[in-house]
Amino acid sequence: MDAVQVGVNYVYAIILGNWEGSNVENSSWAFSDPFRFTRAGDFNTDGTVDAADYVYLRKNFSNDQAMYDAWRANFGSSLGPGSGSVIPSAAPLSAAVPEPTALAPAALALVLLVCRRR
Repeated sequence: MDAVQVGVNYVYAIILGNWEGSNVENSSWAFSDPFRFTRAGDFNTDGTVDAADYVYLRKNFSNDQAMYDAWRANFGSSLGPGSGSVIPSAAPLSAAVPEPTALAPAALALVLLVCRRR
């Protein structure tokens, strides 16, 4: 079986059959609605959880807290093309970012420490 790809519609098919020995007496098929393989929070099914998904969420499901939580938890992530695996598109949004102004007090403390020892 090939890998599931983002942006492609898929359908489940179920075949029900009534067998009598080696003969099929009755059979019926059932199909699911078309769906796309995507990440939780990717409401427009483009493979990336981004601001466009938030707009879609607010327009169509404005009061659904669970859907908002799924969007928020996966914001910034995307699916790899055709791999079916989750690949983060960026570093986590909560990662610490060093501030350039933090170097000034550290440098001042170092200068004072060196001057004090002399």
